[in-house]
Amino acid sequence: MMGGIGYEADHPLGRPGSPACARARIAFIDNFDGASPGSWWTVLHENPDTYSVSGGQLHTQTMTRDIAWNNTGYTNLFLINNPSGAQGFVATMKVVGFTPYSDIQHINIIAYDDDDNHVRCVNGHTWGSRNREFLYEVGGQAGYGPGGGRAVMNPVAPDFYLRLTKTRNVYRQYYKL
Repeated sequence: MMGGIGYEADHPLGRPGSPACARARIAFIDNFDGASPGSWWTVLHENPDTYSVSGGQLHTQTMTRDIAWNNTGYTNLFLINNPSGAQGFVATMKVVGFTPYSDIQHINIIAYDDDDNHVRCVNGHTWGSRNREFLYEVGGQAGYGPGGGRAVMNPVAPDFYLRLTKTRNVYRQYYKL
């Protein structure tokens, strides 16, 4: 379940909580206070039977599908357009009640061009345990971010925040309980 997704454009430092962040132009905040996602969302490979909006949250079902390494069959990739000409952004997602139990069940924030070109921060169940991962795919070639890109999660919590930032051409991920 996701609540309160925000997207801050033109954030020059990529550091949440900094004075520059307080001055950032807010492109949108979705508190999911309607019966469906806001009009700024495009849902790629939509399966409306596996998500809903109620109580200020977007409720989704995880599936054992992925987007990297030539995997297909994933559903419900919620997309927004990147602001035109932005040198950077901060995308933050609050996640509530996420308890994956099977490999490839995860939740992501993705800077997405297409299935073969994206950067994402991941929280989920992979390789037999709960992990955070920083992944990319460029020209169909997938890989892990700096330092191998994987970290076993300790402690494991069902409620957390994910954040993906971009400053010029540098992407960073953040995780907070």
